[in-house]
Amino acid sequence: MTRSLGSSFSVSTRNGKFVSRRAVTFGADPYTSWGYKAVNHETGHSICLPDYYPSTPDLPTGYYTGGWSITGNVGGVAPDFFAWNKRRLGWLADEAIDCVLERGTTKHTLTPVEVEGGVKAVVVAQSDTSALVVEARVAKGVDGNICAPGVLLYTVDTTLATSEGSIKVLDATPGSNGCGDDNGAEPLNDGTLSMNGKKSFEASDWGVKVTLIDDKNDQFSIEVQYS
Repeated sequence: MTRSLGSSFSVSTRNGKFVSRRAVTFGADPYTSWGYKAVNHETGHSICLPDYYPSTPDLPTGYYTGGWSITGNVGGVAPDFFAWNKRRLGWLADEAIDCVLERGTTKHTLTPVEVEGGVKAVVVAQSDTSALVVEARVAKGVDGNICAPGVLLYTVDTTLATSEGSIKVLDATPGSNGCGDDNGAEPLNDGTLSMNGKKSFEASDWGVKVTLIDDKNDQFSIEVQYS
């Protein structure tokens, strides 16, 4: 087996016996580099998650999501799945998501994606197909290499196909050089809100302003203004 990939077609034996509707192969190509992350990435595809890296060669791998997703950059600093995807897959219950459906100011307390329990995301729904999502990410679990823990913002557009930017991380620190090691460095890697850095970000196109109020013991208190 030379390549790792996720198959969206059914798999059968040579005798024609049905094995599975979908499958993931683990080839020799990532053995010394990505390891288990390759399986996580390809398994994500087998359960309907798209690629978040651009397909055009003139754009860098982390153009849309930096190192914040296993399906965006396998070798990124934070190869977990977004809270948005975890909810879609049924890994998070309804009570783990705070939905903002009306304009006004609301306050929320987030717990990191990487730990159990609590609210994992605030979703500001703009339409049936688009939303702005706020979640907390810290250097724990598979995300142990995160170099800028804090509150991460991103937009979702479900009308876009794989590699077209259906999720785009919003950079709260534009103009920075990002962070991460030589292999995982991306400009968006330090795009989070934090108490010792940028504490507020306004997505003017969405009419949303998010402010980090406090961060203690994996409890991120935020204020969301939706105008």
